[in-house]
Amino acid sequence: WAAALLERWGEISEEEGLRRAGAADKRAPTVLGNNGPAGGSSRLSPYLRWGVVSPRQAYHAGVRKRDLLWRDWSHVCYRLVGPLRRGAPVLPPLDGCSGRPADDGGPDDDALFDAWRRGRTGAPAVDAAMAELWTTGWMSRRDRLRVAACLVEGLGLDWRRGRDWFAHTLVDHDPAINELMWQNAGFCGVDTFYR
Repeated sequence: WAAALLERWGEISEEEGLRRAGAADKRAPTVLGNNGPAGGSSRLSPYLRWGVVSPRQAYHAGVRKRDLLWRDWSHVCYRLVGPLRRGAPVLPPLDGCSGRPADDGGPDDDALFDAWRRGRTGAPAVDAAMAELWTTGWMSRRDRLRVAACLVEGLGLDWRRGRDWFAHTLVDHDPAINELMWQNAGFCGVDTFYR
């Protein structure tokens, strides 16, 4: 799976990362590939995550500053907010408010989680995004938020399961961004109303 996934990405180089940064549609809501349909995305985030291209290089290649700020905000929060680094809810009283608590584990939880991770929920947008994740190791930010809402709010499953699945499958996995996004999806993070 991993070898085929990486082969689909093609050349991994600074030149390719800068090409992606420069080719991004400046009129689009974002150029990191975190918003909107995957077809229109630069898919620059793995190049930033692994240091192939620096944020400064991406900015000078034409990436809007605000598109780089979510990444930096996640890192600042991760450094300053201890529970994020430990994988513990920032707001424990709200943990589980949109689904079942982590230790509740109803009888259908595993089947529901399996359907979600395999892209078999019956929700076409969610299923397409999860198939994209498995095939490419990547998905847009909008899709990440959509599938997180499906898992936590729609299926009532614990946000930690999604966090851990993303850590396993994303080529641009960043512990700070992943933890912040999933805690927010579970309504127990730094910004519980972020959407």
